[in-house]
Amino acid sequence: MSASELAFLRQPAPRGPSRPRYEAGPRPQRVDGRLEQAERLRVARLIREPRLRKGMLQVEAARQLGISQALLSKWERAKQAVPPEMRTRIADLYGFDIALIDGLDMAAIAATADERVLLNRFRAASEDERRAALAAVCP
Repeated sequence: MSASELAFLRQPAPRGPSRPRYEAGPRPQRVDGRLEQAERLRVARLIREPRLRKGMLQVEAARQLGISQALLSKWERAKQAVPPEMRTRIADLYGFDIALIDGLDMAAIAATADERVLLNRFRAASEDERRAALAAVCP
């Protein structure tokens, strides 16, 4: 073969504009009702706060629960509902009553503005001041 006949091997073939093979669009997602979504948010808050108070990482908590860290993250962000069988294990791990997860009204256990002020002052106090405050309140 001559050089002119092999020239097509050296020159790239002209290409047209690239286009996707299929029409990409958003995947259909399950639409939850407002009550279901509100319940997931409530449970997410209840399982995230105790972990943070204990200073526990998601990885540690997930390992102790026997699940992946990604799944625990989905639960804590209310992206996925916590299965009923896991609720008891979570309550045992964090040391609270299962009734908190199973439907206790958050407004009934929410701290008032005065309680938050007291808690912040208590946390900022020295160890001696804390003991004195507890002795005054709990004789």
